[in-house]
Amino acid sequence: MTKVIFDSQIFSLQQFGGISRYICALAEHLSQQPGMTVQILAPLHVNQYLRELKGSHAGLVQGAYMHPLPKLGHWVANVSNLLFSLAAKSSQPDIVHETYYSATPTYKGNAARVLTVYDLIHEKFPKSFLPGDPIAHNRAKAIRRADHIICISESTRRDLIEIHQVPEHKISVTYLGYDTLSASSLVASALVGSKPYLLYVGSRHGYKNFDGLVRAFAASPVLKASVRIVCFGGGMLTPAERSLL
Repeated sequence: MTKVIFDSQIFSLQQFGGISRYICALAEHLSQQPGMTVQILAPLHVNQYLRELKGSHAGLVQGAYMHPLPKLGHWVANVSNLLFSLAAKSSQPDIVHETYYSATPTYKGNAARVLTVYDLIHEKFPKSFLPGDPIAHNRAKAIRRADHIICISESTRRDLIEIHQVPEHKISVTYLGYDTLSASSLVASALVGSKPYLLYVGSRHGYKNFDGLVRAFAASPVLKASVRIVCFGGGMLTPAERSLL
């Protein structure tokens, strides 16, 4: 029997998000495989996907949901990571899947370490981020200590080899899947009208380059006359964004 645990990192940082959703789906499906024992150890978490998973799959998730506390997020993450380390010692896993990019290992035992790398945007476009952003530095450390790395695309695999010199035999490419959604009577035109549109999904913070998109859009009379930008998620548009659209 192979025992796999997922650490708490991403679940104390994200209420919603692609990474936490991916980890929940991965853990759920792994737990259904013969010869596998799987747990997500997230002592304190703010993640809604994990909250739902805990309710539907008894024993898969260990930890307590808490409402997000503004200004205390890093404290919650640090406490949760410390509690994870203590809980993992007694669990004695064969494999630990680190769920985000910590500068130091979240588990200090002898288990094999697995890491998923989604992209290397911080390394390729450092000028798109604030000075001192720790992601690239922390990711490099997590990559170096990983025994095996999952990439979600061939492009990411190539970047990983080129930028971090990771041996090819340590990398697997596993493309992201999807969930089947329930049928809906809604159609796109009822929500956004019949005019052609570009769909932008998620946060509009710097690294996704939404600012570059709207500036390019605003500079093109043809685009402004014939196409709209539709944003899904990410909160209200700022006055500056509205002025360009």
